[in-house]
Order: sequence, then C-alpha cells, then structure tokens
Amino acid sequence: MWRRLPTYCKIYSSLRSLVTSPVPNEGIYCSTEFNLSPELFDDIRKRVYSQGRSIQKIVISVPEKDEPSKNYLMNRNISTPHHCAKHINRSVASNSALSFISNVDNTTIYHSMNEPLEADCTLEFLDFNNEKHAKEVNTAYWRSCAVVLAYTLSQGLREPIKIKRYHDEVKKSYFAVDINQLESQLSTVKTSNSSPLPLFYLKLYFSVCICRLGSFVTTVSGPVIASTNQIGRFTIVKVLETSGVVRVAGVSLPSVQQTSSYVWQTIVKNAEDRCI
Repeated sequence: MWRRLPTYCKIYSSLRSLVTSPVPNEGIYCSTEFNLSPELFDDIRKRVYSQGRSIQKIVISVPEKDEPSKNYLMNRNISTPHHCAKHINRSVASNSALSFISNVDNTTIYHSMNEPLEADCTLEFLDFNNEKHAKEVNTAYWRSCAVVLAYTLSQGLREPIKIKRYHDEVKKSYFAVDINQLESQLSTVKTSNSSPLPLFYLKLYFSVCICRLGSFVTTVSGPVIASTNQIGRFTIVKVLETSGVVRVAGVSLPSVQQTSSYVWQTIVKNAEDRCI
C-alpha cells in the first residue's frame, strides 16, 4: 500500500530569526540524534499550526498555461498544495512531486505538497518532467527515497536501528542511509521563535525538519515528494561497513519514468560503482 508523505516540519530556535530555509545541496545530510514518535509529530504539528477556533482564508494564485492565473480561496495553515491541485484535476494532484511558491514579498521557496500553506502566494506544481526545476525535484526525490529506505530497514531488521545520516547524492546517482549501530533488542510545519515548542528542540537545533511515513518519524534536510506511490523501481545496490557505521545505498526511478530492464541494470551498476 502506498503512503502519502506528510508535511515535514521546520522548527526554528530562538537564536535565529524566522527565515526561509534553502534546500541544501546534494549530499548534505540532516542529523537524526533524537528519537521521534508519531504522537510527538502530531503534537508538534498541532502546536505549530494552531490558530484557535477561527479559520483564516488565503488566496492562492495558480498560473494556467496560455490562460490567466486562477485564484483559489484556501484555509490558512490547513490547506496544502495537494488540496489546491485537487481543485484543478486528478492528474495534477497525482503527478506533482513538489511545489514552488512565490510569496507576495517576492521571496520563493520549494514546498512539500503536503505542507500547509501559510499566506497568500503564487503556486506552481512541479512534476518529474519539469526541466526548469529538475535539480530541486531530483533532490527531493532522492531525499524521500532515503527516508523510505530507512523506514524499510527499521521495519525489516530484527534489531532496532539508529539512523545517523541520510545522503541524497544526486550527482553520484545514489541515495543512502547510515546506520550508527545495531542494538540488541517517510507531513511539513513552520514556526516562529515564539511558538510553544519543547525546549530540547530549541537547544539542539537552529532548524529541524521532520517527516512522517506511517509510524516512522525522522528528521530530513528539506522538502519531500508527495507520496510513496510516486516511487517506481527501487533497489539496494551496496552495503558498506566502516568505523562502526553501516551505509546502505540504493537507487530508484520515479513511477512515471519507465525504462527497459537493460537500462535499469545499467543504472544500478553505475550507482554501485559510485557508492563509497
């Protein structure tokens, strides 16, 4: 069964003013030092997006090809780009991997499809065939695959694991998960420094992004794709162990990008050779 990747959460400490966090370059990882539960994820999301009993409206402008932009009246901190896409048609909703937001103050940001919208903006939907934003879409896809791999390892291994790092090596054509050690026994949110959040978050991180996939909750370094249904071929290519860390590397293709078995094996071999 496929799963939607809920909005990832961005939590900023009181040591830093609220700014848009840029999407990191390939290979940049996010630490996963502390354990997170689904209940804690839901609690943080509720704290961040809480707006009392009132529901505020925002206007989302969506450019149309060869037509004037269409405006949609959505709910602030509730409606997501995915909700907006469903107002257009089912194809846009299912094929959009990421969204690109232009704010009224002329700032821009890449936004997860399941991350609630906070203010009036212009919204562009990005699919896997988008050439203009290919780098950002590829990075989000690789990052999401690493989360799915970590989720699979956490469910499939007999012993609990501790995820140390994620790698989204777009240029080297692989993603990977570093497991710190084996012990014996894949939605998004933004908040200002005045939001009531647990103190340990504020002490440990300037910025924290949290992603939930089923019962698996982890930190990530940027936006993720909309759903695991958008992931097609998926293979683990290599397992390396060094200095007490096990690196599990894989490669994948989006479900909309079909290829022959021969080409797929070439992709797998290339990823295996490049993974170090």
